[in-house]
Amino acid sequence: MRFRKDPIAFSADIQQMFYNFLVEEDHRDFLRFLWFKDNDMTKEISPITIKGKALLRELSSEINDWDEPLSFEREVEWIKWKESLKLLEDVHVPRCIIQSSLSLTKKKELCIFSDASTFAIGAVAYIRVVNEEGNYQVGFLLGKAKLAPKPAHTIPRLELCAAVLAVELYEYIKDEIDLEIDTVRFFTDSKIVLGYINNTTRRFYVYVSNRVNRIRQSTRPEQWCYVATKQNPADLASRSIAAHELQDSMWFTGPEFLSRQELLEVNNYDLVQPEADSEVRPVVTTMLTKTSNVDLGAHRFERFSNWKGLLNAVGKLLQIAKSFKKIPGKPGKGTWKCSHTSCGVDEFSQARITVLRSIQQDAYKEELDCIKCGRALLKGSSLRRLNPQVDKHGLLRVGGRLSDADLTQEEKHPVIVPGHVSTIIIRHYHESVAHQGRHITEGAIRAAGFWVVGGKRRTCNVIKVCVTCKKLRGKEEYQLMADLPADRVTCEPPFTSVGVDVFGPWQVLARRTRGASANNKRWAVIFSCMYTRAVHLEVIESLSASSFINALRRFFAIRGPARVLRSDRGTNFVGACKELGIIAETRELRKHLLEKGCVWLFNPPHSSHMGGSWERMIGIARKILNAMLLQSKTPVLPMRFVYLSS
Repeated sequence: MRFRKDPIAFSADIQQMFYNFLVEEDHRDFLRFLWFKDNDMTKEISPITIKGKALLRELSSEINDWDEPLSFEREVEWIKWKESLKLLEDVHVPRCIIQSSLSLTKKKELCIFSDASTFAIGAVAYIRVVNEEGNYQVGFLLGKAKLAPKPAHTIPRLELCAAVLAVELYEYIKDEIDLEIDTVRFFTDSKIVLGYINNTTRRFYVYVSNRVNRIRQSTRPEQWCYVATKQNPADLASRSIAAHELQDSMWFTGPEFLSRQELLEVNNYDLVQPEADSEVRPVVTTMLTKTSNVDLGAHRFERFSNWKGLLNAVGKLLQIAKSFKKIPGKPGKGTWKCSHTSCGVDEFSQARITVLRSIQQDAYKEELDCIKCGRALLKGSSLRRLNPQVDKHGLLRVGGRLSDADLTQEEKHPVIVPGHVSTIIIRHYHESVAHQGRHITEGAIRAAGFWVVGGKRRTCNVIKVCVTCKKLRGKEEYQLMADLPADRVTCEPPFTSVGVDVFGPWQVLARRTRGASANNKRWAVIFSCMYTRAVHLEVIESLSASSFINALRRFFAIRGPARVLRSDRGTNFVGACKELGIIAETRELRKHLLEKGCVWLFNPPHSSHMGGSWERMIGIARKILNAMLLQSKTPVLPMRFVYLSS
């Protein structure tokens, strides 16, 4: 058994198998840290000694001479921490790691925790075994704490340094322990560090990159797990702990979940806000442009809504392409100039060929390949019935049997036009024929040498949305009529509710004289039942109140008194009534209606549709009367007979 020299005294008890830490009182304070190798003390009490290391570093930065007395505040802080070390006499660490024999255990796991703060970084290792009864047992192996480097680093960097410390503990334990470990797991409470370790897509700056590579040299990303801060024993080493709390803390026993449950499967952790993380290099995308075809691409033409505008733009582009001159000795560089003159006939013709060839290559690539190779078109091709052929410019044209006809090439074999370009071509020729209908528009398109795929449907759609055509051929809007009045739909005896109106006049023969005749005018008063639509006609000699009252009396005598009379109140009728005194406010008429218990209702002004029920009957009666009278002058008595007959 190996013994260490003073100031650590080793004592062995066969039953207890523990050792104690002895702090000599006569040793010089503050300098006793120099006695230990690498300025470190026993790893079991790292949460206590890290506080002294921090004080030593702070005092070393404040005191110039190594033997200079401390300030009062620092001396009080030092004495307080030194007095707390006496409580370490009560700290006992069992020499036996676990109670069961390691050779009889079913499974052995090594669990290493890491944590960091601005004060220090720490790591602690435990061995976790499953005994013969299937219970979990946890034993403390090793703990270590280091002061955080200065100048101060960010918390993610310190957490990454703590993860590196955990890997170093694992390598040390693997070399020193004579056991075969089944599983090794690492725990940290920093999801940022887990994202760094699991990252396979982004690159880091040097500091983070070196430490991530160091971690992945000895571990795999799936070995790293997340643990809450409250369940992380390495937090005690990174933040320090009072000496009297060390024995009862989870430093020696580990977190509770190690002793009572199976560890969960490891998840993949993504980077936490990589765009805002200063440690992650920005994404630099290198793109390689490879020209596979020289066509412009049909999707570019969807930006245009005018056929002439499209040809003008492509023509300008062709002008620039022709003016481009390469600079000798500088590959990939050249000069060009844009002409301010408008495109000529040749440019427009070339632009037309370029546009049509591009859209055909995009829409009918398979058909073009079949025709160029001399193969038949596929059965499912939409152009199979058109028997297409390719001309010398590479344009796809409609076939047919007119090859020997004395017609132009465009008339015999029009160019097949698909897609968006066909729509703007239809719009162009629809405007050129002054917004005529579909047939004339299609004729203009065919005469120009174009065959639009689905031409009828596309032409109808263009005309349908054309604003000018909507103005020229738009349908009239009709007002939604209100509900019928109650007396139109209420079952009542005939002529209970009556619509009244006067129409005419007609010329009648009043009397004959020697060599001449006397003519007078006669009007007709129509009484139309509101419910049954029955009609009663009366003849009046004039538009006076007395004539109308006589006609009303005759109507009441024949049909019975009516309860409601309705009449139009248009300007012509109201004016005539005012002129002749035939209004409901007339004393004579009001007296007569009062005697009969009748009410006269006028329609509102400018609402002739409200009297449509009797206006329609007037039209029918006028048509019949005109046919019976034949525009001849009828005597008075036959005139009354005609009214009654109608």
